[in-house]
Amino acid sequence: MAAVHLIQCYCVPSLTYAACEIWQMTAAESHKVNVQWNSIFRRIFNCLRESTSGLQFYCNSLPMNFIIDQHAVLFHRRIMNSYSSSTSTIQSILHALLRTKQCRVLSLLAKYNILSLSSSQQLIKSCIWNSFVTKSVRAGHISVSV
Repeated sequence: MAAVHLIQCYCVPSLTYAACEIWQMTAAESHKVNVQWNSIFRRIFNCLRESTSGLQFYCNSLPMNFIIDQHAVLFHRRIMNSYSSSTSTIQSILHALLRTKQCRVLSLLAKYNILSLSSSQQLIKSCIWNSFVTKSVRAGHISVSV
């Protein structure tokens, strides 16, 4: 578990630095990063070809594509929350940024059943985690008793 903690503290910021907040990754780039993330879990737990969803679930860690989406939603939430306390010049820049990314943000909110960017950070993280669990259960990678 210490190795997973170190990876989450040092590798995730490196893998996601500005990639999910500033620009949208292509499907190929997202897939590459997700493969790297899964390889890390396989190497730590000495697994060869099994799905890493169970390992990630029990380590309380999201797959990289979920992490990237979570970073993007939380980044846009921070922009929205800082908008009212900003100067007019910064407000115009923030407004332009929000406007250019509006379709992506709305699609992420819908994808994870998040009501709005006004939702609490904890609720946003919970919605994304629940989506990961639901997807993993449906795929048969994990089983969760209710």
